Amino acid sequence: MWSKIQIDTPFQIKIMNLQDLIKTGESETVEFKEKFDEQTIESAVAFANTKGGIIFIGVSDKNNIKGIKVGKETLNQWTNQISQSTDPHAWHVF
Repeated sequence: MWSKIQIDTPFQIKIMNLQDLIKTGESETVEFKEKFDEQTIESAVAFANTKGGIIFIGVSDKNNIKGIKVGKETLNQWTNQISQSTDPHAWHVF
């Protein structure tokens, strides 16, 4: 079973099932990426410069959950990649 989330940002995502959120598709505040790459960093920067958003990594543009392997340091590595790729450094993305 997927967890429920609530994100307290200016666009206020209500508590809902993650699968339902994915089924609704991409929007102004939701992006799907099959893997973490340069496009993911671009989306993170775009969200940082607007009202925020959620990036689902491991989900295709057609709302298919593909999944990815995530290790102990994966989120730290992604945060570092985003920080090193931006100026000024964007580091509060997760």
